[in-house]
Amino acid sequence: MPADTINRQLRGSFYRRNRLAFALAAAGALMGAVLNLIISWLMQQLIDTAAGTLPFRILVRACGGFFLLLFCGSALVYCAKPRFLATAMEQYKNCAVTQLMQKSVPDFQRRSSAAYLSALTNDAAAIEADYLTQQFTLIQKLFCFAGALALMLTYSLPLTLAAIVLSMLPFAVSMAAGNRLSDAACRVSDRNRDFTAFLSDYLNGFPVIRSFRAEDEINQRFASENHRLEQQKCTRLKLQTLLESAGSFTGITAQLGIFLLGTWLALTGRGVTTGVVIAFVNLMNFIIEPIAALPGLLAARKAALALVQKLGDSLAGQTA
Repeated sequence: MPADTINRQLRGSFYRRNRLAFALAAAGALMGAVLNLIISWLMQQLIDTAAGTLPFRILVRACGGFFLLLFCGSALVYCAKPRFLATAMEQYKNCAVTQLMQKSVPDFQRRSSAAYLSALTNDAAAIEADYLTQQFTLIQKLFCFAGALALMLTYSLPLTLAAIVLSMLPFAVSMAAGNRLSDAACRVSDRNRDFTAFLSDYLNGFPVIRSFRAEDEINQRFASENHRLEQQKCTRLKLQTLLESAGSFTGITAQLGIFLLGTWLALTGRGVTTGVVIAFVNLMNFIIEPIAALPGLLAARKAALALVQKLGDSLAGQTA
């Protein structure tokens, strides 16, 4: 079967008879985004209550409604998200094994069985974490970004423009490291495959190793393969940590900049209240975080889809 057809089947297996669970989990993620925005609005209203913006009893009711929505959103995610992930991964691996069983024996033997073993264990875990799970993170962050920007515009145009400019700092840092993170994830996958192949041969050949008293040589080989795998994982983790640290540093810089500008606007009587400044600082999280995280999330998503493609290519070929 052609590789393109197998790749489509593998990617489609995530959602087959599983779209309702995905939709409910996505709805829960959207509710989480809305609740994050409501928190900023409530903070602004509570701080500015002394100015008579809204009656206090209405704000108390709004807080009660917020906690009710929070409970409903959490319950929705609790019920739908684990079900979607479990069904998606079950169907993905079932689809892969079904395609594997259709290969001819000579075509199967041209590849190491460790490649398939690694794809269905190590790579599958990466696909679940970086592709399936991160879909809901992407939905929530993008909706938070759009909602925060709209809410900011209703408060102050100058502060909103400043927030957009300052938010470019973490975006530039994230873009610089995004592709390198994707490449590092693929190298870890290759190293996992090699390590799995060696471990399989090591365990299957245990009686032979003992009979020839080759324990020392095998232990040295194992230590070498293990070291290479962990060093590659360390490199990926360093890149990820650097990306997160740089994003955090530039994010704090942007928030302080908005705080200073907002304070100056409030002190000079330019239509900005204390509550608005506090709300802006909180809303900046929902502007900076998606901008800083988006390149890394997209790079991880791209790397996970590359693993699906890799499995599909290995499954393509002659059938029995």
